[in-house]
Amino acid sequence: MVTWTDEQLEAIEKSGSNILVAAAAGSGKTAVLVERIIQKLVTADPPIDIDEILVATFTNAAAEEMRNRIGLALEKAIKENPTSYHLKKQLSLLQRASISTLHSFCTTVVRQYAYLIDVDPGFRVADEMEIELLKQEVVDELLEEYYGKEESELSDFFTVVDMFSSDRNDADVGTLILKLFTFAMQNPWPEAWLHRVADAYDMDEDIEEDQIEWLTFLKMEAKEQLLSFQREINRAIEIARESDGPYHYLDALESDIDHIETALEKTPTWDHLQQYMTTSKLKSLSSKRVECNEDKKEAIKAIRQQFRSQWNKWKKSWFSRNFTAHIEDMATLFPAIQKVTELVIEFKSRFEAVKREQALVDFSDL
Repeated sequence: MVTWTDEQLEAIEKSGSNILVAAAAGSGKTAVLVERIIQKLVTADPPIDIDEILVATFTNAAAEEMRNRIGLALEKAIKENPTSYHLKKQLSLLQRASISTLHSFCTTVVRQYAYLIDVDPGFRVADEMEIELLKQEVVDELLEEYYGKEESELSDFFTVVDMFSSDRNDADVGTLILKLFTFAMQNPWPEAWLHRVADAYDMDEDIEEDQIEWLTFLKMEAKEQLLSFQREINRAIEIARESDGPYHYLDALESDIDHIETALEKTPTWDHLQQYMTTSKLKSLSSKRVECNEDKKEAIKAIRQQFRSQWNKWKKSWFSRNFTAHIEDMATLFPAIQKVTELVIEFKSRFEAVKREQALVDFSDL
């Protein structure tokens, strides 16, 4: 008989709420799950049937292994209780139980209820290559049709082409549409998400920075990065202060801490932080020759070089614009972003229509 740990036993027996079991590979998660299922079949009042349980796995191989393990566990339970009609019934129901990948389960459900969602019940799941080729055909056709529209309808479209493609062709626009479509489809309501993306660029000139969600996240990320810098430089300072440490590096390291602490104080207001970061200059490590531990000296040099490189790169990439410039950029981009989201939504509609005509579905549809 298996001896379960207290944590495993809790995972097997706990009921009445959602549970999450996290454990290392080879620690017995599958065995625990099988036992949990068996206990549901044996001890539930009233007892449940195996085909009332959904067991979703990542791969078909894992699903087959799970089915086999449950079968073996049922056979063992029947040996211990050979008169149980309920257990024998579970063994006969096992092959039609929903033990599969999530996509396989979805396929079964969609076929069963296809008449409710205007899908051909004889649909075929297209492979990845087929779907990618179909997407490309649809987006090429969409762009070609746009070039043939009346001049009054072309202005925003040409803005998109000019902004997001090279001088030679418009392939980048098609790529952008496909990337945004793929990203949007990860959301439960993709069209609503796309509209929110466009709306985020539509800002009043007098908007406050704490009303801009992405800027709030950017400042939070900046604070986290500064705290990370602070931890690394403090570690270098501890090494420099050791008896055989390179104490002559302390001046530059303590200056680094001052820079970091000043920047942290300015994180609530973007312009204050941006202005400080763009004008900040880091001191160089002292080149004075002193007696010290060479390994500790090299360790500080490595920490300092990484910090200096990240700080300077950060200045150029994150802090190239003040708050007003950001708002002006958003206003400039708004018509183009709005048109891009319209193109993605139109692509989505056309792509779905083509799949419906050809009785195809992809994993996202399922």
